[in-house]
Amino acid sequence: MSLRLWLCLPVLVAATDVHPEAVHDFWDDTNNQHTFHFAPAWPNEVAGGKQFYAFRNATEGYEPVYDWWDNVNKQHTFHFPPAWTHGETNETQGDIQFYASAANGEGLEPIAAYWDDSNKQHTFHLAPEWKHGETTETKGDTVFFAFPKLTSPLAVHDFWDDTNKQHTFHFPPAWPNEAEGGFQFYAWKDPQDGADPVYDYWDDVNKQHTFHFAPAWKHGDTNESQGDIQFYAYKTQVNNTEGIYAFWDDVNKQHTFHLEPEWKHNETNETKGDLVFYTFKTLAAATAGTSTEPPATAKMRFSQGAPMSSEEDFLKRCNAALAAKGVTCTAVVTGEGGIVEVDVTGPTDAVEELQQGWPATSRQTLDELDTMIPGKASPNPEVSAQGNNTAISDACSTLGYAKTLVVLAVGAHAM
Repeated sequence: MSLRLWLCLPVLVAATDVHPEAVHDFWDDTNNQHTFHFAPAWPNEVAGGKQFYAFRNATEGYEPVYDWWDNVNKQHTFHFPPAWTHGETNETQGDIQFYASAANGEGLEPIAAYWDDSNKQHTFHLAPEWKHGETTETKGDTVFFAFPKLTSPLAVHDFWDDTNKQHTFHFPPAWPNEAEGGFQFYAWKDPQDGADPVYDYWDDVNKQHTFHFAPAWKHGDTNESQGDIQFYAYKTQVNNTEGIYAFWDDVNKQHTFHLEPEWKHNETNETKGDLVFYTFKTLAAATAGTSTEPPATAKMRFSQGAPMSSEEDFLKRCNAALAAKGVTCTAVVTGEGGIVEVDVTGPTDAVEELQQGWPATSRQTLDELDTMIPGKASPNPEVSAQGNNTAISDACSTLGYAKTLVVLAVGAHAM
């Protein structure tokens, strides 16, 4: 099995992968109603399609949307508190299903409550109205705001399949018989302008999956079998993308798909093949668009409140709290004198706003932080978060890891 000794902590750990997730519609044939929530289906439901994107966990600037049971019309509704009244009967509050915005904002669109008079139910989705048989829904009020599509790409990992002695490359979770490896690159989960689908293909000659655009490759006289779309990437280089190559691992007789350089399996280096697609090495590159302005970086200082549990746990909570502002927490250090230093990076306006004071709701989830000590953003966006790890961080950047990460240990690929 593949053993990986990492030189650098992957971006995915330090720059958390907090993102909106797809809310689907589901059809409940027992109550003749649609429900709207994350997969999987509830009992007696059949999954429909993606309707919008919302956060699974509490996120700064977003409020909990509950499911409610309307006992008059025998249907679920999905909205913020308080309960709606149907006739003289109040709904019964259920569980939090997702987090959405109560106000419009960048990238958000309104989700309205539509009345379906055929099934005596409300539906909750983007415009336009749906049609049920010959009856068109009646549009009601906007109940919350959500994302019509993902606003940033997601982390693709490598996985080791010990049955077929191969690596696969896709979004978590692991497929059957796989062990999750590390972060490799960022790619889109949904269709995007200019991006094309990357499929997994099964090569029955070498007993391996390959990951590339259509058409299928040929191995000897045998064509690969096309599987599902795994992610979306670019055929030509666009802003801030980098090339992903097909490397041949002669030890395991498999292709791997990743950024340069080649991996090592036992004492054998892979052989670099063709460039198969372009995508993003870092999340910052994906969200930078066409702007040439580097992100601002600041070292935020606080007096310590609660004891620090672990750096990884803190960074995950920190990034979840600041995700709506587009700011990433890249490192945290507990120093002498009860001082906690948090390195952040993001759009200049958002970082400067944080320096004036962190949102109270963010601080509630980060009880390690007490009183903020005023400070200034670093004039060099690559300086403040590196500390004494500059040389190692520069080496990490060639592997697709952010320079502002805390460096942990060494990396090579071995079999």
